Amino acid sequence: MRISLRELQAFEDYIQGVEYRQYMRFRTPQVYLHKYYADHPHFLMLMGFDEYVAFRTMKRFQRAWFGTLLPRGKQTIYRKPSGRWLLLRGVPTDRNGSFSFESKDSLARIAESVGYVEHVSPEVEIPLPDLFKKLYAVAGQFTDGEKTLWSPKLWTPSEQQRQKNILQDGAKHLLTALKSEKVELTDLSWKQLEEIVAEVLRAQGLEIHLVRENPQGGRDIIARGELIPGQEPLAMAVEVKHKRVVGRPEVQAAIHQNRHFPALMFVTSGRFTAGVLKEKQLPENQLRLVLKDGEALGDLIRDYGLAR
Repeated sequence: MRISLRELQAFEDYIQGVEYRQYMRFRTPQVYLHKYYADHPHFLMLMGFDEYVAFRTMKRFQRAWFGTLLPRGKQTIYRKPSGRWLLLRGVPTDRNGSFSFESKDSLARIAESVGYVEHVSPEVEIPLPDLFKKLYAVAGQFTDGEKTLWSPKLWTPSEQQRQKNILQDGAKHLLTALKSEKVELTDLSWKQLEEIVAEVLRAQGLEIHLVRENPQGGRDIIARGELIPGQEPLAMAVEVKHKRVVGRPEVQAAIHQNRHFPALMFVTSGRFTAGVLKEKQLPENQLRLVLKDGEALGDLIRDYGLAR
């Protein structure tokens, strides 16, 4: 993860604008303040967090982890390395302000203290000056421990809306044709197949990023979501092969190239050899490797539109 000096300056300008509105006694609704941080989570990630979720794009996660305790709005949560999730509840409105985070327990205490919220201290508080100090220390460079293969910016509401627009423009009519059997998988180009796979996974509730950078690093798509409803979000690499037969060496190469991802989904429009199925049965791959051949992909395509 890298933060440029240009976006850091834009952050400074944003804070200055908020301060000005406060000085002029213009009320800025909290929902707009929270929306900014929902689309810029990488700033706060530097303060000791290792995962981020915006509820606008993952509503099931909201219900499963915080239930009815959450206030309305574009809420975001951040995970500490210890595994605890914290809700970003309060954001600064001037340079001397702080971010306040709440856990399930502290939200419950707030709910019980109707009228006395000011007496309930936040679970975690991060002063804005401390954040700026950290940001300026690392701006323009990759930081130790932050050289991840994906960025929290990929999972922001605005980026996910952009991905949705791109995929639906390119893949929706093809999916309709495939479902009606006017077109077959063999009729698609490799790029069209990648977009079909990405859109089908998105419709299943996963967040999607089509990898367009070169080199791609052995993955065509990065997907994130709850593979099992109620569990924590999991990022996985997705490799798509548009060919008649996929052998074990290709799958082994993809496993090695994506060894830093928690999971790998390998999708083909054709079929896998017996060697690939044996690779899947290895103890280290049983849960980490997900295979989808042409028939399994056909099932997902037939279900498209029903899961949303």
